[in-house]
Amino acid sequence: MTDTLFDKWDNEGSGYLELNHVESVMSTYKGGSEIDAIKKAKFNLKSRISDEKLSKREFRYFVQDITNNISGQFEYEYFIDYLTDSVELSQLERVRGNARKMWLNSIVNAGKTNGTHLSPVFNKVFSTLCKDAEIHGGGKKISAYIALLVTNHKDPKERGENFLHYMAATPDHAEFVKGKILYRDMKGVSFLCVDKGIPVYVPKVKTHGNIHFWNQSNWKTENQGSFLVIPLKDQGKRVFGVLGIDTTNDSHEKTVFLTHEINFYQGVAKVFSIAYHQVEHQDILLKKLSVTTPKGNTIRFAKPSCLKRKDSLFRDYLFRCVDNSETVSADAYGQHRLAFPLRDKEGMVSFVVDISIGSTLKQLPNYENRELLRMLRLLQVAHREITNELKEGESCKMVLAAEQLTDNLRVEVMFDRLLLLDLRDNVSKLDMQAFAELRSYTAPPPVIREVLKAVLSVFYQKESEEGLFDDWTVTRNYINQQLCQKIAQYDPTALDDLIEVEKMEEKLKDIPHGEVAKHGSVPTEHLFNWLFVCISLIEHLKNKDTDMS
Repeated sequence: MTDTLFDKWDNEGSGYLELNHVESVMSTYKGGSEIDAIKKAKFNLKSRISDEKLSKREFRYFVQDITNNISGQFEYEYFIDYLTDSVELSQLERVRGNARKMWLNSIVNAGKTNGTHLSPVFNKVFSTLCKDAEIHGGGKKISAYIALLVTNHKDPKERGENFLHYMAATPDHAEFVKGKILYRDMKGVSFLCVDKGIPVYVPKVKTHGNIHFWNQSNWKTENQGSFLVIPLKDQGKRVFGVLGIDTTNDSHEKTVFLTHEINFYQGVAKVFSIAYHQVEHQDILLKKLSVTTPKGNTIRFAKPSCLKRKDSLFRDYLFRCVDNSETVSADAYGQHRLAFPLRDKEGMVSFVVDISIGSTLKQLPNYENRELLRMLRLLQVAHREITNELKEGESCKMVLAAEQLTDNLRVEVMFDRLLLLDLRDNVSKLDMQAFAELRSYTAPPPVIREVLKAVLSVFYQKESEEGLFDDWTVTRNYINQQLCQKIAQYDPTALDDLIEVEKMEEKLKDIPHGEVAKHGSVPTEHLFNWLFVCISLIEHLKNKDTDMS
């Protein structure tokens, strides 16, 4: 009901509602007697929004919060009915709104159906803008472009930390702007749009004085023209580019953009962002699809081949995994294989993980099976996080210093971060009996002893270098709840607390992964896995520094 109301209210498909306007309409409910509930909900809402605009999700939250603070049965339904009746549209507005929403959907669909190619999405955006200007904009002739924000690694001090790279434009504009770069030290209002994250509208271009003309002939004409630049934002409301629209080539007398046109253009920017990230997401997934051999070598496929059921008789288990949304085991190509589904929030299968356990085993040893199930569970969590961020705009809470450096690094460390959190949780659940078991050793097995020494060296580097932990009677006194607390708080990517990876790898090089589990010490197994995740996270951080240099 709330989503239907939002769509009716947002007739031009901009993707947002003005908070002040929504509040003014809501305040008339029951003659204004529920104004306190509305103010309380608005106060709660302020912590969730960064501007005075409501997305569909934020509007849904706002309405629900208001009705929760209003006493009475069926209050939610009455409130929605009242607001729905308050939104009045003329026949012309309804026809225009329906047509525009159909065009906006076609842009989103272009992102879904064209694989990793952006050209069809660009073309659909520009054809939509031109069509709407002709039909609903009084026959305007518009020009448009899309520019993406790029980090300036070459000369950030002289020309700014980023620049706008013009990726695509309408045919009349393409030869002048496509491939061009706008730096921060050049004329223009685009970076005002980028920095403030709001549209910038210049109704009279010629008299403005701070517009950059890529096509100098536009400056020489008598046409005044209007210019609108709209920020392109991802689901986290971070600006990643701009959509520019102007009428400098239009010879009509009236070339200004009306409010309903500007709202629609913002809707175009929003759905382009959705389509763009769908394509980008598919591109990442296709490039990351890989095969890992038993020796640990990874083969990545830039252009993965497609599997069709009718042509893949011996891989039918993969299709059964998708059909039934359940784990399937099968023998194929002389190997026993396990297919695990990764599901979306509706329970539908999005991906299948196909694992071979060789030709001799029918099932994995218990400790390996336990690790495999844990990895798959975390892979499902990672899939859910990515989906929620791309489609719902629900950014995950950043817990590591590395996640705050760059978006690429945040994505790279996602799985390791989930592993780290899972291991922190496991270690925190260890009780006194688990530690007592470790301390009870008169002389622990060498594997367990080396793991404990390696863990303690992370927090007590000086003592470790002095050889203090070579004495087991000293080492076991450090195995306590305080160690658990240190592990729970430790961020291996904090720049002021980085461990030396080479030294840690040297300590662990003689310990095979499966050897720890064979001793049956659950605490040691958790600590061993925690060490390897810490090493992996630090290597991500160092690789980032290498790439930057």
